[in-house]
Amino acid sequence: MRQDSIATSRGRAQDPGSGDDFRPCSPLWPFFVVLISTICPRMITLGFFPYMDEGFYAYWSQFMQHSLAQGQGVPDAGGFCLYSLLLSPVCALPGNVLIWLRLSDMLIAVWAGWLLCRLLERESRSAVGGMLLGLAFLCAMNAPPVIQAGYKNSIFAAYVPLFLALDLGWKNGRVTTCWYVAGGLTALAVLLREPFVVFAVVGTVAVWLGHGPRAVWRYVAGGLLTGLFILALFVLLRGGIATLLQSYLNAEAVYGPEVARTWNKFVSNGIMSVRAFWPLLLLTTAAFWLLFRPHGKHGNDFRGQVWFWLALILAPLLEPLLKIGFVYHFAVSLPGCAGLCALAWKREIRRFPGFRKGGIILTCLACLVLITGMPGPAAARMTLETLRAFPAPGWPARFMVQSNTLLAGAVIQKIMPSGGMLSVSGFMHFLYPVTGFLPPDPALSDLSRSLIMVGYDQARLAALLRENPPDVVVVGMTHEEHSAIFTDALIKVIELSGRYTRQSVIPVDKDKNYGWIGCIIYRKIVPAVENSY
Repeated sequence: MRQDSIATSRGRAQDPGSGDDFRPCSPLWPFFVVLISTICPRMITLGFFPYMDEGFYAYWSQFMQHSLAQGQGVPDAGGFCLYSLLLSPVCALPGNVLIWLRLSDMLIAVWAGWLLCRLLERESRSAVGGMLLGLAFLCAMNAPPVIQAGYKNSIFAAYVPLFLALDLGWKNGRVTTCWYVAGGLTALAVLLREPFVVFAVVGTVAVWLGHGPRAVWRYVAGGLLTGLFILALFVLLRGGIATLLQSYLNAEAVYGPEVARTWNKFVSNGIMSVRAFWPLLLLTTAAFWLLFRPHGKHGNDFRGQVWFWLALILAPLLEPLLKIGFVYHFAVSLPGCAGLCALAWKREIRRFPGFRKGGIILTCLACLVLITGMPGPAAARMTLETLRAFPAPGWPARFMVQSNTLLAGAVIQKIMPSGGMLSVSGFMHFLYPVTGFLPPDPALSDLSRSLIMVGYDQARLAALLRENPPDVVVVGMTHEEHSAIFTDALIKVIELSGRYTRQSVIPVDKDKNYGWIGCIIYRKIVPAVENSY
């Protein structure tokens, strides 16, 4: 069983089970790694065009901030959007709300990156190995295909408690309270990113096999107590659990039609992920060969660690395998790959001069390849111009003609009455942070979803629009991946409601940012009786 990590009288940390020690590098080196791999690419794209995925998270942050500012508490709608709730206060700041959210996500990613560097340094027993591996893997984890412009999802926020739990279990494996805290941190990671439940399962098995039943019961108890406490507090603040459960049932109905494409998307995006991460996959393959090479001189005492890191590589693949998977879903396996490479560095590379030189050269080459894939000067210039426009809430006018999203936002702001409400379709939630407007009800935040939830009953959805009509409605004309089949049905719904007139059409133009999305923008007809007041 692994021994406690202790500090020697010389200030060195002893490797559990290895018998030798090493001197950890200065905390400035992990920060330098994070500066290159995380801060630089995110700052370059800070002012880039809005993205669809971040629009969903930003919408919920806006909606929660609005509800809290109105004294209505946590809104009783949607799922368990803990990350959106935690970042909702920044939506009250002046200026471009997406930039504030991207900056906040960057700071969290910096923390997660710093923790990962420290974990890799400890696992590799080498300051050089830990920092080089940290640089290579963090460059990939912060690449545009994974994070777009930053605030894409809650993955980095969930990494922070997950890496803290790993660090705690590594250093204090025999301390009783350690497992309660580690379990609680893992539960927090799951609440921030629900698919991370696979890491909780892997952690439970690892603690059981490595530290016995008492440790695992403490780990599970800490996770359950923390998770249930946060859930109970959240449910109490939003006024009940019924709507929370219903939101997950609704999500299943919304994404149900996409099930037939799951395997095809897994294969196609898996291939894209291999193209994006091939230097790291080569490093991981080499690490696996080193650990299991036929003529290795080591014993089998480390094999449990190998299977642990392999589990952290394979378990996240369940998410893209069970639903429509994109590159960022596959990227969740990268920390496991990094851990396996660090283990190989400790067991093989640092022991033999030839392996050491080869490992350093290969990792440096991987870093160079991945750094060349960082965003370029064009994105940096756009960021500088957008930041110069502060405290203006949007983007400079010259960028509007380059983006269908910004063109639609400009039309909406022009025709929207003061204090007006907006509804969109086709997953176009990014129009909410672009314009600053919100829907009259969360159920009308995406009319494509609304149509699914009423059983494709056009007359029923038209009646809902008449009962609680938003001032402006945007119907997206999109390709097949984002529900183009709903366009004609929603146009019919708008006509059946009898409350709207067409104001503008933004055609599909693939030369523009998000140019594959066209928009039909409608404005509510103000009845004569309302004009008489």
